[in-house]
Amino acid sequence: MRKGFTWVAVIVLTSFISAILFYEPWGSSRSNAEMGTVHLRVLLSPICPVERNPPDPACAPKPYKTTITILKALTNTPYKNYVTDASGNLTFLIDPGAYILHSESTSSLPYCADLRIEVLANKPQSVVINCDTGIR
Repeated sequence: MRKGFTWVAVIVLTSFISAILFYEPWGSSRSNAEMGTVHLRVLLSPICPVERNPPDPACAPKPYKTTITILKALTNTPYKNYVTDASGNLTFLIDPGAYILHSESTSSLPYCADLRIEVLANKPQSVVINCDTGIR
């Protein structure tokens, strides 16, 4: 009987510690002033196989509409998903902390490298994810 009680106590204690460490409320109780604002732009490049000098405006990076998954950097766990607009832009409010921005893709190209950001309260920031089209 004593062994069964010990295992129950271990499971309860482990669950309690996990709940404290990984608690994430569904809705943040923070005011907008306590949140961080992130302005994201996602671009595709190169567009042309040969770059010229002076640059050809038709070969400038193009906006990319994609799903962005925000991961908590500490645990690499999904936090939220957003979709950029047709211009590749996305603005969101988020709790201060370290995050990884990951562009979801169903194929290997375009390849968008993950971007790690540090969000500070009441400190807007602009970031860009450059996605490789594979054109050479």
